[in-house]
Amino acid sequence: MPSGSEGTSANDLDAGIGRELEFLRRSQLPSGEFKVFMSLDLNLQYDCVFDSSPFPAALIAYSVGFDDSDSADDVLNKPLSFLLNLRAGYR
Repeated sequence: MPSGSEGTSANDLDAGIGRELEFLRRSQLPSGEFKVFMSLDLNLQYDCVFDSSPFPAALIAYSVGFDDSDSADDVLNKPLSFLLNLRAGYR
């Protein structure tokens, strides 16, 4: 990893974005929702419970929407479908 004085190349940024997309892809549930946990323990080491919420999917979809690469499409499309399905359930 380059130090602050060396700067960051476009290749470094692309590689980092690729790793993040892969992390999101692995963390995504089949529904398109993302695994988010909550706990009264600030370090999230004890008593963690799954917190089903549309907010993480919306935030991630918004952020991934700035990446126009093909590899971002599947990470983007699943949470959008999840959010649209939630919306349809409220009608």
